[in-house]
Amino acid sequence: MFTTLETTDFDALDAANQGWEVRHKPLCTRQFRGHLSLGNIGGLQIDLERWNTGLQLTGASPSQSVGISLLLPHNESDSYLSGGLGVTPDGIDIFGDHMEIDALVQPGSSLIACSISNEALESRNSDPAATLLAELTANHNVASSTRESTDELRQWLGALLNLLAREEIAENTHDLLIDETLLVIARALGSGAALQSKHFRQRYRLARRAHDYMLERQSSPPSIAEVCGVFQVSERSLHYAFKEVYGVSPKQLLKAHRLFAVHSTLKAATPEDQVMDIARRYGFWERGYFARDYQRMFGELPSDTRKRVRG
Repeated sequence: MFTTLETTDFDALDAANQGWEVRHKPLCTRQFRGHLSLGNIGGLQIDLERWNTGLQLTGASPSQSVGISLLLPHNESDSYLSGGLGVTPDGIDIFGDHMEIDALVQPGSSLIACSISNEALESRNSDPAATLLAELTANHNVASSTRESTDELRQWLGALLNLLAREEIAENTHDLLIDETLLVIARALGSGAALQSKHFRQRYRLARRAHDYMLERQSSPPSIAEVCGVFQVSERSLHYAFKEVYGVSPKQLLKAHRLFAVHSTLKAATPEDQVMDIARRYGFWERGYFARDYQRMFGELPSDTRKRVRG
């Protein structure tokens, strides 16, 4: 089976993901565009996603499966954060059965992911490659491998996804392709790969705690001075933490989340709900500035969202 999607709708992208229970949340007010290609054969699934904006990805990895994720890098400086761990072009993001996902991706990022069912692994319990993968996915972690090995893995997964798109894979070859995928993964994880220790940097912890506090208060947004007071840090320290972790300032991130909340509420609104009443719930009081920022992010006016949903 193969699925592909090009969309400007966060909810559509969330719904199209299969297995990976991921929610895409904006980190800026730039209009979003996303791409998903997804294919599976038996107990193996491959997903490729691209986004034009910075995003926070939350949710869980596939149930009854193990999974990995890699960057499709455009340059050497590309990276993303996964559970507080940095994933570079030489890194392999490793997930066990239904593990928490909390990733921060940069604008223009592309990731390719692969998941293999526990059933497929258990049927290969004498295979060293399957044993290695099962051991490494006992906890979430990031392995730093070699560029040669990660490039080989990216190329194999991309080629397999292209075959799925063209429906050129015979059913009697499924097991062979899963075996080959396990071997390529094992080569990447076994070629001098070093597991990063799971620790959270001070700025990451600060940014996450402040971010969660601001989300809880998005209907009555706190000032930056208030946030600094709650966490007993300077405004400069808070700004640096957000720029390092999220790539944007605290004010920019909060505004993006508030606009996203208005958009989601408008899509579920009743005919009696007024656009500006909903906007004021999330701290938008000036109609003109609100409409401008909303249109910039979603490509339409808030009133157009209401009409489209009603229609």
